[in-house]
Amino acid sequence: MLLVDHSLSFHSANRVWFQLILMVATCAPLAAEPVEQVSLQLRFHHQFEFAGYYAADVRGYFAEEKLAVDIRELQPGMQVVEELQKGRANFITYGPLILEKWAKGADLFLIAIIQQRNAHALLVRNDSPYRRLSDLLALPSDRRVGPAGEIEIDLWLTLHQLGVDPARFFPRQRLTSDFDRFVRGELDFYPGQISTDPARLRAIGVEVRPLNLPPLSAITPGDALVCTGQLQRTRADLVERFRRASLRGWEYALAHPSELVDHILSKRRSDHQALTRDQLEQEAIIIADLIEIERSPLGDINHTRLNSLATLLREAGLPGRVPPELTYATTPPRTQSSFWLGLAAGITATALLTTGLIQYRQRRSRNQTKTHYQNLLDSADGFIAFRASVTSQG
Repeated sequence: MLLVDHSLSFHSANRVWFQLILMVATCAPLAAEPVEQVSLQLRFHHQFEFAGYYAADVRGYFAEEKLAVDIRELQPGMQVVEELQKGRANFITYGPLILEKWAKGADLFLIAIIQQRNAHALLVRNDSPYRRLSDLLALPSDRRVGPAGEIEIDLWLTLHQLGVDPARFFPRQRLTSDFDRFVRGELDFYPGQISTDPARLRAIGVEVRPLNLPPLSAITPGDALVCTGQLQRTRADLVERFRRASLRGWEYALAHPSELVDHILSKRRSDHQALTRDQLEQEAIIIADLIEIERSPLGDINHTRLNSLATLLREAGLPGRVPPELTYATTPPRTQSSFWLGLAAGITATALLTTGLIQYRQRRSRNQTKTHYQNLLDSADGFIAFRASVTSQG
């Protein structure tokens, strides 16, 4: 009778399986999670206005979310919303005119608001006789050009109050060549950005100030991060990962502005707009004020403000709507203990970020004058309702 040592057979089988598993683990490691290729279309040219996205790229925040992001600057004649709607971009940076798009049924999803204040302005020379928008109504059409993108809500509402059709006031949108036309005196105003264009113009001897607009009862936000509603409905995980990495990038950019300025100068030079180090550093200061990290959580969507702007538009007979289903919803309330832990962490991070910003502004202010910035920013009544805090030393 044959006797089988079952104990020995069991242990031998275990050894065989162990060796097989070891061979698989050493010779054929598990496949890495695939990286998704996505694109971000910027609403303007490369500049510090988009430093948070650059930081998310170079610091590896996108990569940690398994994303490879192609960050594209605005090209002449391009409409950023069209790039999104036609599938040529997965994400875009956009402005407050999304309220008008929503009212017309556009399927646009608001992921985050980055700039809590709008940087857009109509700039005139310091010696210009024009003080307010109504002064421009008599200008011939060939001396009027509109913003490079779509018209801004502040400007739209003010023109409507003056009895002017906003869509017909500007014969065309601004071109890259219009910067030189304004310098030569062929244009009486320049639709630009308070964060970059005054410094660019001052560098070539042209001092400017923003044209005054009547103040609005609701402050208009600036840059926002947007995708299609379809992407949010079908790939909420992708949208969440992109948002998370982008906001981490903005936290880093605001805390390390000099590093991002170096990156822009070496890796993100615009094909359409030349900015010097000094101009980018000045832009960084103003962008920090527009974002208002000391007052609002980074990326915060203020629904009260958006609804107020939509109401202003409708009262003016213009389209405006805020669909809740097309705006990012924050996570549900946390437990009490996790709330306090999160609050403590947030306060610590904000304190560190604020300290870094203050130190940076103090260093920059040694080469700037308080009067120049204060007058420049405070005079933009309708477009920028904020005060820049630029301290002087020495």
